[in-house]
Amino acid sequence: MKFIIHKLKSLKSKFYFKPFRKNILIYDQNGEKYINTYLNKETYEILYTRKEKFSLLIILICLVKLKFSLTEYIEEFIKYTRPKIIITFIDNNFNYYKLKINTNIKKIFIQNGLRTAYNDIFYYTHDKDLNIKNHLKNKKFNVDYMLVWNNDIARLYKDFIHGKCLTIGSFQNNITKRKNNISNKRILFISNYKKDYNKNYIKNEKKFLLNLRSYCLKNKIELDILGKNIIFFKEEKNYFSQILASSHFEFIPASDNRKTYELTSKYKVIVTIESSLGYEMLARNKKVAFFNTHENIYPINTLYFGWPKKKLISGPFWTNKFHITEIRRILDYLLKINDQEWNKVIRLYSKNIINFDDNNKEFVHILTKEGMYNFNSLT
Repeated sequence: MKFIIHKLKSLKSKFYFKPFRKNILIYDQNGEKYINTYLNKETYEILYTRKEKFSLLIILICLVKLKFSLTEYIEEFIKYTRPKIIITFIDNNFNYYKLKINTNIKKIFIQNGLRTAYNDIFYYTHDKDLNIKNHLKNKKFNVDYMLVWNNDIARLYKDFIHGKCLTIGSFQNNITKRKNNISNKRILFISNYKKDYNKNYIKNEKKFLLNLRSYCLKNKIELDILGKNIIFFKEEKNYFSQILASSHFEFIPASDNRKTYELTSKYKVIVTIESSLGYEMLARNKKVAFFNTHENIYPINTLYFGWPKKKLISGPFWTNKFHITEIRRILDYLLKINDQEWNKVIRLYSKNIINFDDNNKEFVHILTKEGMYNFNSLT
């Protein structure tokens, strides 16, 4: 009986009668928590695209029209709500670009993370064997605004999407003001833990972590590891404990209420392999070391630092090697360079890697231009 009641409650939470007609529609709930920094909840409606919630009214409309697919449900949802602007954070989902909707509706996408050709959108647009690039280019998907990290990513998107590109960096990163609030001399390693790590990746990361630990021990520097996985945080911590003795690092688990940007600002040097957060910290003028541990084969080599811009194998703060001499070279450099000199170095690379648009002024400008004035106070 309790099981049946639980199921009924879960079904009740999954369905609601009808959506509200608002000027702004958020396509997919992902990113909504960042949007409401700028917009009151009363000014937008959410279109759930991952089957989290359904409108009974829209389902009924679809049944009457003999429409049964999720895509058709989404299109009918948009027709009913009649928004003036649709915003999405799932920029690497082709379904958003394929939507058959009123051309008067403004469409905006916001790049929501590091984009590569490895299990990501640019694999399907730039893989020569698949020949999909020409197919997409002929289709000419359209949006009004593309808010992306840098000029090179903008160029890749413009290969198959018509629209105005603005390089804003990371939207969520831009919300929190940049602060150089160093309060410790510890090194922070950003975890990129996945339960389905391949064997080669584990082998290479293990070698890298052991070399990183050796460097920290020799230089009497404490090592912290910033967890990534909220659900499997215990398995994540155990993964690192099996490689490094637990006494040689402090694990900071991921959580919904962790203030990640404020936490990372306290570190003098941050180390990463391929994380979006590493790039975001670089946009904040933080001293970040990028060590690639991947094989040099396509498409996995698009995870190399700075892709798609062609760079040297090694630079002042990045390398495609992970042995101890390279770790020593880069970390010694970052620990010794003063802030003034570091800022000069960053200016040479940052705009082509990741920009920083303080408080997302470009986004605010777009909505103001489109007549959406109801902004929340920025924190």
